[in-house]
Amino acid sequence: MKTHLKTMIRSYEIRNDKRREHDEKTQNKPMLSEMSAEEQAIGQALSSFVITTIITL
Repeated sequence: MKTHLKTMIRSYEIRNDKRREHDEKTQNKPMLSEMSAEEQAIGQALSSFVITTIITL
């Protein structure tokens, strides 16, 4: 019973940590309109590279 409670509490803590991390990541992302043309081009090139790499695997 004691280990079951510890497991439940730990899973609750992990879930809260993940939610907090997700919230922090989404708050720090700049909007597309706030990015310069160079940053947008780099982002598009990176996403194209990742997609191509995934397809070829």
